[in-house]
Amino acid sequence: MTGRKWTGLFLLDEATAFAAGHRPCAFCRNKDFKIFKALWLQANDGYFGWPNESMKTIDALLHKERMALQTEKHYQTANVSSLPNGTMVALKNNTTNTYLWYGRKLLKWGIEGYEESINALPNTEVCLLTPTSIVRIFKLGYKPVVHPSVSVC
Repeated sequence: MTGRKWTGLFLLDEATAFAAGHRPCAFCRNKDFKIFKALWLQANDGYFGWPNESMKTIDALLHKERMALQTEKHYQTANVSSLPNGTMVALKNNTTNTYLWYGRKLLKWGIEGYEESINALPNTEVCLLTPTSIVRIFKLGYKPVVHPSVSVC
């Protein structure tokens, strides 16, 4: 902790950070933060009844989504072919491993990068690990930064 109102985080890539319920920093990534906020508000209009458009409110909603996944282990399922690039998922029959949906492939997440890929059938049902409110902004065109190992899988 730096003593400020933010915490420095070091994650594999932005797709991993989003799956953990984080967002771009308003201080060091201000341009991406502004794009994220605008798309988040647009993509989630009507899904949440919030009193204002403050980041404090949005952060609280992201935290609530993240905690629901961690504590309840109640995953929303989706057809993999309906998901945008950058979405983190688990296989419905085995939630032990985490995969990145990217380029029509499931790439197995590893601490040092993505290790292998699985060609998923178009009708494969997966469990969403990325909060739904963030998946919606990916569908509007936000492209999360991914680890360079994605290009070799």
